[in-house]
Amino acid sequence: MVDNRLPKTWSEALKMRADEEVIPYFGGTDLMVRGNRTPNYLFLNQVAEIVDYEISDEVRIGAGVTYSTILENEYTPNLLKLIVEEVASPALRNMASVIGNVCNASPVGDTLPLFYAFDAVLELESVEGGREIPITDFIVDARKTSLKSNELVRAIRFKNLKYNNEYYQKVGPRSACSISKVDFVGVANTENGIVKDIRMAIGAVKNVIVRDVEFEKTLIGLEISELKSKTKKIMDFYNGIITPIDDKRSTEKYRRQVVLNLIEDFISTIK
Repeated sequence: MVDNRLPKTWSEALKMRADEEVIPYFGGTDLMVRGNRTPNYLFLNQVAEIVDYEISDEVRIGAGVTYSTILENEYTPNLLKLIVEEVASPALRNMASVIGNVCNASPVGDTLPLFYAFDAVLELESVEGGREIPITDFIVDARKTSLKSNELVRAIRFKNLKYNNEYYQKVGPRSACSISKVDFVGVANTENGIVKDIRMAIGAVKNVIVRDVEFEKTLIGLEISELKSKTKKIMDFYNGIITPIDDKRSTEKYRRQVVLNLIEDFISTIK
C-alpha cells in the first residue's frame, strides 16, 4: 500500500528519510508520469525552509524552489530564465521543483546542461551531517545518482558568472509537452578578440550530459577568427563523443545532426 510521509520541518524530513525507505518528492509531476506505486513517499511540499532562492555572487536554489519562482525573480540570471521559460506548461512550472529535475538524472533534463556548464555543486544532508558534491559526480548514469538512502538534496548552487556570449537552444515538440530531443548550452567570454572562457554542455545525446572541460581548454586563448576557423574540427570532436539514441521522439541520426548544427551556430554567434 502506498503511503505519504508529510514532514513539517527539514529536520523532521531527514529523520523520516533515515528511518525507512521512502522516495522524496516536492512537486510530483514526474512521479505521476512514472506511476510507481510500490514504495512509500516523502512529500516535502510543506517544509517551508527549503523554498530559499538566493542570488548574489552565487546562485543557490533550495530543494523546494519551483520553476515559477525562478521565473518570477527579477534577479534570475538571463540564461537560467531563458531555459526555465522553455520548461513545459505554466501549470507544471508552478508545481515542479528544479531539484526534482536534477534528481531525476534524466539526460533530457532541461536545467542540467546549464548546471554542468556552470560547475554546479549539490548540497546533500542527512541526520549524520552534510556534504557537497559536484553535479558531475552526483549524476552517475541515466536515472541514477550517488544520493545515499538516508540523504536528501538540500540545494544546488553555482557561481553567478557573467558571459558576453550566451546561447541556449532546446529542440522539442510543442511547448506544453516539450521533452527535449536535444538541448544545448554554450557560453563564452571574449576580450579584445580573444576567447577567455568557453563552455558547451549538451543534453539528450548520451546517458549523462555531455561536457568536455579538457577540450574546452584547448579553445581558450584563441582569437575569435581562429576559433571560427576551427568550427569543423570542433564539430568533429563532439561528433565523436556523443552517442544519441533512437527512440519514439527522434532518430540517432537526427539528434546527431541537430547537435552539430547547434555547435556550429553557437560558434558563429561568438563575438
